[in-house]
Amino acid sequence: MPGVWVAIVLLVFIVIPWALSYFCVRKGYMPLKSGGKIERATDPVNFWISVGFYALIGTTFFIFNLWLSWQVLSRSR
Repeated sequence: MPGVWVAIVLLVFIVIPWALSYFCVRKGYMPLKSGGKIERATDPVNFWISVGFYALIGTTFFIFNLWLSWQVLSRSR
């Protein structure tokens, strides 16, 4: 069953932020929790800050996952 948890963690903390960033760059707007959106054409600074934040979060968790995997595989048995 640990493989299921790994897949869930990968999906939630890595794939979803990257997918949201990709979606926003393709569509040209960042959906907000309140129901509005930040459009690339009308507010480019905040749009790119938001997209960069989600890409950074996904990258951070990806690096953390690699580090944690390295620690687990490097332990003495």
